[in-house]
Amino acid sequence: MKWEMDRHKWTDLGEGGIALSERIMEFISARDPDRVRELFFLIEEAVVPVNGPMRVGAEAVSACLVQGLLSATPSSRREILYLLFQLAGGVVDTPDSNLVHGVRRELELGFPIYGQIAEVGTSDERLQCIDLLSLCARFNKPCLDRATSLMRRIAEVGDREASTVSVELEDLRRDGYIP
Repeated sequence: MKWEMDRHKWTDLGEGGIALSERIMEFISARDPDRVRELFFLIEEAVVPVNGPMRVGAEAVSACLVQGLLSATPSSRREILYLLFQLAGGVVDTPDSNLVHGVRRELELGFPIYGQIAEVGTSDERLQCIDLLSLCARFNKPCLDRATSLMRRIAEVGDREASTVSVELEDLRRDGYIP
């Protein structure tokens, strides 16, 4: 994880860049659910605020969070998945196409990790992975077949998963991604 963090120029993000990188590291390794939620909101506000477009730094945060899933604590993993989903949603209102492209690329690189977590993770983690797999299918046509196949497998696990997969597959069908 340290190598991924070192790859980014946090000082280029201004005063808050170094603090953001430290928050990401703490977020990934946090065990206290209250601290995890607090860090979630601090990171979210820094790069994908509720009332505004994504900010510079979102690509670096996306890359670090995807990589961080591999070593995340059980307390932080579901929240990391949710924050990645929030970042994916932030691309809609962001006029900077380079930033959007960079975040999408980083999220797509997490595709195999989302599939693995969906296979071995908790029900809540699987639900977050369904959303991320569906987004990857929308971002990148080659992911579509793999994503739909994985989602159909996840649907076999339980009722909540089946319901969520059904909605996502219907959305993909309605939006023209699935013929």
